[in-house]
Amino acid sequence: MDLGLKNKKALVTGASSGLGFAAASVLAKEGAELSIVSRSKERIQKAARSIEADSGAKVAALTADLRNAGDIEKLKETVGETDILVVSTGGPPGGSLDSFGPGEWKKQYEGLFESVLRLSSAFAPGMRRRGWGRIVYITSVNILNPQLNMAFSNAIRAGIAGLAKSQALEWGKDGITINCAAPGLFATDRLRELFEPMAREAGMELEEYLRKKGEALPVRRIGRPEEMGSLIAYLASELSGYMNGLVLPIDGGQHI
Repeated sequence: MDLGLKNKKALVTGASSGLGFAAASVLAKEGAELSIVSRSKERIQKAARSIEADSGAKVAALTADLRNAGDIEKLKETVGETDILVVSTGGPPGGSLDSFGPGEWKKQYEGLFESVLRLSSAFAPGMRRRGWGRIVYITSVNILNPQLNMAFSNAIRAGIAGLAKSQALEWGKDGITINCAAPGLFATDRLRELFEPMAREAGMELEEYLRKKGEALPVRRIGRPEEMGSLIAYLASELSGYMNGLVLPIDGGQHI
């Protein structure tokens, strides 16, 4: 199936690992002209080399701290225009509402919400002028099914869903679609970091704990990152032009 991504310019943030890396990998294989972003120069260059070796595509590796408005401005100057914007901000730390003070809430708001708003505000005008664009935000199924001790993810990422719906209402007439991919449990370093203390508390090895978590889902397993990459590639494609303002859970049936 031709997704119509060949020679489309794509920018993926948070792409040095995890679901951002998976999205970038699939887009490269589909022929997109890819730029990837991370805070770490070493990690993003390593990711670019891996994607190039796997796909045969040329990948631009860029560094930026998306919490910094100046870095986003420099990123826009470097990339110029893009047809596809995939925003992965990485995952916030787990914890209850009482675990964090105002300073930490401000930091997470800047990283999870303000960065998304600034990125879309920087790149959407060019899409609107050209009459075509795809914006995909990687959020979390927690915005549909809030989880205990995931206060940052539950609260702030729900705001991203509201932002996406507002943008979809206003920019749909300009040929842009904006959607949220809401992952559940995927086999990433982020998941291992979140579950390692839970596994210790349960007196279990981490691998056994992850296996049991997967078996509790309707599909009886944890997701593979490339499955998220495939969904994002579809949302970034010509074929998804009638899908706009959606929050799409990809979670093995966790949220039903």
